[in-house]
Amino acid sequence: MAPTKKVILHYFDLGSKGCGEVVRLILRELRINFEDKRYAYNDTWAKLSKTYQEKGLSVAGKLPVLEMDGHILSQHIPLLRYLSRSAGNYDGSSSYDNWLADAVSDIYVDWRAAMPETLKALKKAISERPNVKEYIASRL
Repeated sequence: MAPTKKVILHYFDLGSKGCGEVVRLILRELRINFEDKRYAYNDTWAKLSKTYQEKGLSVAGKLPVLEMDGHILSQHIPLLRYLSRSAGNYDGSSSYDNWLADAVSDIYVDWRAAMPETLKALKKAISERPNVKEYIASRL
């Protein structure tokens, strides 16, 4: 799978955190050379986001955005599906195989959506309990 134009990934500079990281990982796994354009995740993003919306770089004003094959692509799960399909590694040989790939992907979406509340609850629990290991063990 060789992209026809320069590939650019736009995402926040969050280290290994955030939904853009999984896009970086699959680009590397597929050995696709790309420019990794990172943005500060601070109060400057709101203004920059509007500018990118006006220029057509980010329809929703959110990241990650991938410029590839002459397209501007957004939303990290559809990006992963696009990259996987481009590599011939997403769709199966039957409708059931395709359903299974979508189901696994959507489980990840559900897990990812629940993660912020889970982390907030864990942080609160840790601050309220002196014996964190005991608390975690009691919840398993």
